[in-house]
Amino acid sequence: RIYYGYISLREGIKDSKIGKSYLSPKLLLRKDEEAYLMLDEFSADVYGERLVVKAFPWMKQETDISVCAHVAMWSILRYYGNRFKGHRDTVMGEIVELVQNEKGRKIPSRGLTPDQIVDTLDLYNFSPVLLGDEYHELHYFINEIIAYIESGIPVVATMNRKKHAITLFGHGKVNYDILNERESEWEYLKEPESNIILHSSLISTVYAIDDNHFPYRQVDPQIPFTDRKIDYSLGEINYIIVPYCQKVLLGFNEVYEKFMGIVRTKAMEWRGTRICRIYLTSSNSFKEKCATNNLMNEELKKRIFLMDMPKFIWCMDLA
Repeated sequence: RIYYGYISLREGIKDSKIGKSYLSPKLLLRKDEEAYLMLDEFSADVYGERLVVKAFPWMKQETDISVCAHVAMWSILRYYGNRFKGHRDTVMGEIVELVQNEKGRKIPSRGLTPDQIVDTLDLYNFSPVLLGDEYHELHYFINEIIAYIESGIPVVATMNRKKHAITLFGHGKVNYDILNERESEWEYLKEPESNIILHSSLISTVYAIDDNHFPYRQVDPQIPFTDRKIDYSLGEINYIIVPYCQKVLLGFNEVYEKFMGIVRTKAMEWRGTRICRIYLTSSNSFKEKCATNNLMNEELKKRIFLMDMPKFIWCMDLA
């Protein structure tokens, strides 16, 4: 017997009967599909037995009350509320009521702006940041999105043309195979004026929660081809809202620029191409990983353990 989660049904709501749902990716992804997703354990009592499924929260929008942006926020807040201490659980009605600066009635909602999403997440113990614009460079924007995903931070993405919002919470296969080819074949992957290839450049797709489709949908950088049911690409995203914890002080862009400044001055005397993975983690998790790494130099371990660090730190893995 295998438990794949559950779907709740709403009564009396035409075309939007599916409510909050927790479904295992194993039910919806192909067996050969390589996916790295943020999941947590959600439980349900079925005939007196408590069953648990690893999933990411999803629902269809309640057309008379909420819109896609409400669902995107709910999925993130439900995930954080279930997974982390210091973040409380919430329901859709509360999110709708907390949205600020709407003209006229809140119900029915006619849509939310990125600023309204930021203001609402701020009320839930986050320090959200709004990134992007109409003219950002896609390559750098995707690198930024994947860096947050690899840090375990789901983000809300909004698309002006589609008038739509989704949650990005995972990515697909890391294509290391390309590095086995001649260097001339992957020269284009290098960052300007450097021999650095960002790890995110080897990732071709991300996973989204979209209230118009069942969960775990793939979104590609350009014209969609992986998931035929999705009619947009990452290139359509204008803004992302990153729900930082309150003690995160630096963003990806600041860290990237500082690191590339060191690389371009050749202070480290690196020869050859380097793959770089940039991500955010807690200092406690970082020190725990160091403690269990049998290959790490003992003197380096000692220095790390004794070092004063903020609660969250940015890391750069180089290979």
